[in-house]
Amino acid sequence: MGSQTNTIFWPNQDTPFRWERMVFSGVGTQNNDAQDLLNRLTTVAVKKMELRSAYAGLLLNAQGKTQAYFHLSNTGPQTYVFEFDPGPDGIFKKKLTDWIDLYTFQEKVKWEPTPSDWIPCWVFPPSALLSPSLSVISQPTQSFGRPWLTLWGTKNSIQAELEKSFPNSKLATIDLLNSWQVQSLSAWTHAEILPDSNPLELGLAHAIASDKGCYPGQEVIEKIISLGSPAKRLCLIKTSESGNLFDPNSSSEVGTICRTSNELSLGLLRKTHANISQILKTKSGNAVPVEKVSHYENPAE
Repeated sequence: MGSQTNTIFWPNQDTPFRWERMVFSGVGTQNNDAQDLLNRLTTVAVKKMELRSAYAGLLLNAQGKTQAYFHLSNTGPQTYVFEFDPGPDGIFKKKLTDWIDLYTFQEKVKWEPTPSDWIPCWVFPPSALLSPSLSVISQPTQSFGRPWLTLWGTKNSIQAELEKSFPNSKLATIDLLNSWQVQSLSAWTHAEILPDSNPLELGLAHAIASDKGCYPGQEVIEKIISLGSPAKRLCLIKTSESGNLFDPNSSSEVGTICRTSNELSLGLLRKTHANISQILKTKSGNAVPVEKVSHYENPAE
């Protein structure tokens, strides 16, 4: 362990990568209300979750549009942890709590805030067992195209654990995290994931479990998949330019760049132009190719 280099990042309000935590639990030891409610409302197969492993999930409206994106983990009996980027002006945090509260009727459940002196730390990749004094959760690899975990605790306790278990850690830059996400076609809430966006257009199929019961928006999601493709697809494009993208022959607009990293960009394209090796034209007239296209069906299934 001592020779392995790990990368760490401290997400906070001053970076594009912010991270918050809220606990949702049932009231009473014999109460399954928290599990049943979350299984009914979210796209996560809550009843099949492994302990302390986070699953990407969504809250969708009846039209299949995104209301909130989060990572959900089961940390104990009827205890679930939501981790999430709150989004611009905290809109996704508000939608998350408001949406669940709206559909809570007779269920005996409660929200618990994170202790005020706790902060998060991200580690890439996980390479050691951590002390039980920290809240440690393994995260879905799709977020950055690699394994990672979150540590929650006081800054002193996290720093002590890093020195003990990750002595060769190096600090990640925002540019590095951004490049990982661009290269792995990973949508994020400060960039591509916006309120009322279509999750299948953004390559978020992994956040929608196909082996569970009903959830709001399910019929719309299944119809889009059965028809063959959403109207747009998130793609990796070889360009460092920003702005709109055009058909090289007709000059009609076919998409837009969401963000860039070095010589690569994430762009949202019409499905007619979302093809590997498709040539597009930038606003400056340069010809640029599509290198990857996101999945609209879960590739693991």
